[in-house]
Amino acid sequence: MSTLPDLLRLRFDMVSQLSLATSRLQKFQQARMSAEMDVQRCEMAQELPNDCQPERDAALARAQAADEAIVDCETQIAQMEAELDETDRAIATLAERGASS
Repeated sequence: MSTLPDLLRLRFDMVSQLSLATSRLQKFQQARMSAEMDVQRCEMAQELPNDCQPERDAALARAQAADEAIVDCETQIAQMEAELDETDRAIATLAERGASS
């Protein structure tokens, strides 16, 4: 069984890791939006004489990679949040025991 100070340190570390994961998620979402803009630009340029297909294909690949990274990141964040909830319950239990002593 952990002590309250140990659990509080663990919680602090978990919140820090969750913050980093959320930051990564935002980065992947921005990359996805950037790739979508490139795809749209290429689709609009198809009406012009130059060929934008290779660039469009590359943008679609970037968008797909970003989508996969977003799903992975969201899964990781959900797991971290569940672990954080468990830690919060353990902290509450120890705090209640300490208050009733």
